[in-house]
Amino acid sequence: MGKNFTLNAAVGNNGIQDHQTYGEGFDLATKLLIRESKKGIVPIDAVIYPLVFCARHRIELFLKDQIMKLTCIRENKNITEEKLVNTHNLNNLWDIYRDNAGKTDWRFQKFINDAEEYILDFAEIDATSETFRYPYDKYKTEKHLINTPIINIAVLEERYNELSQMIEELEYLTEYLIEEYRENTFTSKLSRKDIYDIAINLPEKKNWRSDDFLKIKNETMKKYDISGRKFSEALNIIVSHQEFCAEIGLEIPLSYLDSSSLLTYINLYNDLYKSATFENGQSKHISLYFERLSSCIKELQSKICKETIVCIYTLKELSKLNYFSEAYDRLLDKHLEDAKIDYFYQTMCNSIFGNRNALNFIKNSLIQTGQKTLAIKCFNT
Repeated sequence: MGKNFTLNAAVGNNGIQDHQTYGEGFDLATKLLIRESKKGIVPIDAVIYPLVFCARHRIELFLKDQIMKLTCIRENKNITEEKLVNTHNLNNLWDIYRDNAGKTDWRFQKFINDAEEYILDFAEIDATSETFRYPYDKYKTEKHLINTPIINIAVLEERYNELSQMIEELEYLTEYLIEEYRENTFTSKLSRKDIYDIAINLPEKKNWRSDDFLKIKNETMKKYDISGRKFSEALNIIVSHQEFCAEIGLEIPLSYLDSSSLLTYINLYNDLYKSATFENGQSKHISLYFERLSSCIKELQSKICKETIVCIYTLKELSKLNYFSEAYDRLLDKHLEDAKIDYFYQTMCNSIFGNRNALNFIKNSLIQTGQKTLAIKCFNT
C-alpha cells in the first residue's frame, strides 16, 4: 500500500471481483490503449499486442460470465463451471453460449445474430488466447500472425466499440431476465413475457367457450410451438396471476384495501399539499407543512387500520422500486412484520405522505396488480 491512497486498487476479497468486473477492466484497458495509440503517444507496433489481447480477453470473460448467468435464469445441467474453466477457446465458448442462450429465452436471439460475426472474427485470429501473448505457438514451431501482417487501429476501434455496445446492452438484458425469472412465472416453453402477451390477446374468461377463443388458442399454439397441454398450463397461470388475470376480465382483490380507505388517504394527502405553498419542490411555509403532516398522519391512523396503511405503503414501494407485480405479497408480508416495531411503522406513515410522487406510484401499482376497479374509483383511471 503506497502513501498516496488514491492510487490503491481494491483486489482479492477487497470489493467485488468476478468475471464481469474483470471483463470491464479489460474493456477499459482496450479503449485506453486505442486512444493513446491514436494520439501517437505510444508506438503502435509495440502496443498492438497487449491491446488486442485485452480486447480478446474481455470477450472470453464476457462469454464465461454470461454462460454461467444463463443458469440463474433457467436450470441447465449442461452448463458447469468445470467446462468453462478448462477452456480458453472462443469458438467453443461461443458455441456453448449460442446453443444455450437461445433455448433459455428468445430475447437473447438478437444479440446472438448481431454479435456472432464480431466474436468469430476474434476467434479466427486468436482462438486460444496465445496469438497476442507470444510470438510463437506453444510448440515454438509456428510464428503467429503470418497471414495477418497489418492490423489497423481505427478499424479495430470501430469494430470493438460496436461489439462493446452490444455486450453492454446484453448484460443489462441478462440482469433483467434474472430478476424476471426469479418471480417463477414461466413454463418450460414460455417466459413471463410470453404468458403476459398471451393474456392480452385472450378474450375475457366468460367468453372462453366461444369460437373466437378457439381460434386464438390455435394461433397461440402455433406461434409459440406449444401443445394444448402447455397452452392450458399458461391459462392456469393467467387465471391465478394478480396482474395477468385483469386482462381477461378478472380481479383478485388486495388484502386490507378498499376504496373508502384509499380515498381517505388520498384526500388527506391532497389536503396536506394544499395547506402549504410549494415552489421548486420546497414549502414556503415549512413549519405549517410539518404541523399539517403530523396532523394528517394521526388522522389517517385514527380512520384506517395499520394493515391498510402498510398496504398503501407497499403499493408505493412496488412502483417506486420497479418491482414485478409478483413481489407485492412478498413485500407486504415483510412490511407488516416491520410495522410491528413502531419506529418502522411511523417511517412508513411519513413516507406515504412525504413522497411527492406517492399518488402516482400507488396508482401505477394498482394497475400493475390488476386493481382496475380501485384505480377507477380512486383515480378516475
